[in-house]
Amino acid sequence: MKTKNIFALLAAVLLASTTLFAQETAPAQNPAPAPAEKVKPVHRIGLWGDIGYSNLLYKSDFTKPVGGVGGGLALFYELKYKHFLFDAGVGFDIYSSKLKVNDFTSEFPGQVQGVNILGAGESQSVAGNVRYNFSNMAEKQLLGMVTVPILAGGQWDRWFFLAGTKIGIPVMGKVTKASVDYNSAWNDTEIFGELPLVRNNTFDAKKRDLGFKLPQVMLSAEFGISLDEWLMKKPDPRQKGRKPKRRTFADGLRYRLSVFADYGLLDINDQAKNQFDVPDGGAADRLVAVNNAGVAGLNPAFGDKGISSKLNNLLVGVKFAVLYEFAPKVVKPKPAPKPKPAPKPKPKPAPKPKLHGSVVDSETAQPLVAQVVIFNEDGTKKLFEGDASEAGEFKTTLLPGTYKVQANKSGYMPFEQKMTFEKEEEPLRLQLQRIVEGRKFVIKNLFFATAKTEILPESEPSLQELYEFLDSNPELRVKIVGHTDNVGSDRANQMLSEGRALSVMQSMIDRGIAQDRLEYEGKGESEPIDTNETEEGRQNNRRVEFVIMGTADNVTDDQLKKQE
Repeated sequence: MKTKNIFALLAAVLLASTTLFAQETAPAQNPAPAPAEKVKPVHRIGLWGDIGYSNLLYKSDFTKPVGGVGGGLALFYELKYKHFLFDAGVGFDIYSSKLKVNDFTSEFPGQVQGVNILGAGESQSVAGNVRYNFSNMAEKQLLGMVTVPILAGGQWDRWFFLAGTKIGIPVMGKVTKASVDYNSAWNDTEIFGELPLVRNNTFDAKKRDLGFKLPQVMLSAEFGISLDEWLMKKPDPRQKGRKPKRRTFADGLRYRLSVFADYGLLDINDQAKNQFDVPDGGAADRLVAVNNAGVAGLNPAFGDKGISSKLNNLLVGVKFAVLYEFAPKVVKPKPAPKPKPAPKPKPKPAPKPKLHGSVVDSETAQPLVAQVVIFNEDGTKKLFEGDASEAGEFKTTLLPGTYKVQANKSGYMPFEQKMTFEKEEEPLRLQLQRIVEGRKFVIKNLFFATAKTEILPESEPSLQELYEFLDSNPELRVKIVGHTDNVGSDRANQMLSEGRALSVMQSMIDRGIAQDRLEYEGKGESEPIDTNETEEGRQNNRRVEFVIMGTADNVTDDQLKKQE
C-alpha cells in the first residue's frame, strides 16, 4: 500500500465524519428558542480494544508487503465540553505482517577439487560458478509497540470523530517464520558445463529478533457512533415522579463503536541490527547466505543492504470503547433571600420545675415522715436536707437533673440511690424497706484481697454506713453471712466465707457495736444468687450479707402484715 493511498484513507475518514456531523447539526426550519444553560465539562475514563488489518510497509521493487491481523488495547481519559472531545491515554498495539520477496537468482564463485583431466596425468582443480534460483521466499513479522494517543475531535448527537497523533515505542520485534524454495547448478566453461546440483529444496530459517528505531510518530483518526441509546441502562418507568435512586456504576457507563486508521510517519527500520554475519567458508548475496552444504541462512528483508527504503507501520480496523462518566457536581442555586419577618415578642420562659417527691413504705405504700438528704451526682456536695411532711412529701428548689438521694427513718433500712428528676408531673418516689426479722441485705462495695479475708481500704465507706445503721438502731441484732463462688474446693470456700464474715463483724466491734448484737456465719458456695458460668455471675456470688435476727419487739414479717 503506497503512502498516497494511506493519506487518502485518512482523508476519507475525516471527510465522512464532517459530512455526517453537518447533517446532524443542520438547523430546523423553525427552531424553537431554547433557554441558555450553563454547560459543565464532563470527565470520563475508558478502555478501548481494536482489531483490524496491519502491515509493516517496506517499500521496494524487491519485496511485496502482504500484511496481517493486528490490534491493541488502551486505557484513556476523555474530556467532553459541549461538542468538543479530547482523549489521552496509554496503550499497547500488536502488528502482524507477512512480506513476500520476488523470485531472484544469485551466483557464487566456486571450485571443484581433485579432477583428473584425460591425458594430464595428475589431478587439478576446476573453477566455476554455483547459480541459485530462489522462489516463494516469505517471512512473517511481529511488532509490539507501547503507544500514547493524543486525540481531539467532536461529537454531535450520536456521531463523533477524533484525530491526532500517537507516540509509539517499539518494545518487541521478531521474525516468527521465514522460508525459501531453491535449486542450484554448477557451471564452468572448461570441463562440466551446466551441471545440476540441487533439484528442489526448501530452507526454513530460525526465528530471530528484529531491530526497530524509536520513537514512532503516527497519524491517527477515527469516526464512529455512540451506542448509548441501545446499550446504556434505561431508566425505570416505575420511578417516574418518585425520588431518584442513588446513582450506580452502571448508570455511568457509555459505549461507542468506530472505524480507525493509524499510520506511522517515521522510518523505524534499524537496518544495521537486521543483518546476519556471513558463515565461515560461505558467501552472502542480499537476503541469502550459502556455504558448501547449500543455503545456510536467510537475512530479514528489513536488513537488505541493496535497498534503502523506509519502514512504516499501518493499522486499520474497528474499535470498541467502554467509558465511565463521572457524575457532574450539582450546584444548587442559592434561593433569593426572603424578607426578614417582624420580630415576634419573646415569650416568657416557662418556670422550670423544682425537684420534689415523696417517701413511702416499700410494701404498704403508706407515706412516711423521714429525713431526706440530697447530694450532687457524685455525692461530694450536700444540696438539700429536710424532713418529709405527714403526707410523706418533700419539696426543694433544685432544678431537673441527676442526684444522689438518701432517706433515713427509724425502723427502716437506710435508702440511698441515684435518681433523675425531669418533669413536674413525675416526682421522685423514695421507697423504704421496713426492718423485719429474717430480711437479708447485701453489703455493697465491700472488697477483699483475692482469696483472703483481709478487707481492702476502699471498703471503708460501706463499713461506716453499716456501722451508722447499727448505731442508730441499737435494738437490732444481726448476723453477718459470707458467701463465695464455686472456684476452689468446698472446704476452702467454706473457710474463706467464714473468715470474711468474721472480718466484717470484727470491724463493727472495733467501731463500738456491742458483740452480743452480732453473729457471723459462712455459707461457702452453697447459696449462689447468680450463675457461676460467667465472671459477672461469680462476682455477684462473692458477697457478704447481714440478716436481721430480731428487734426490740421481736417483729417478724407475719406479725407486720397482721398489724397492717
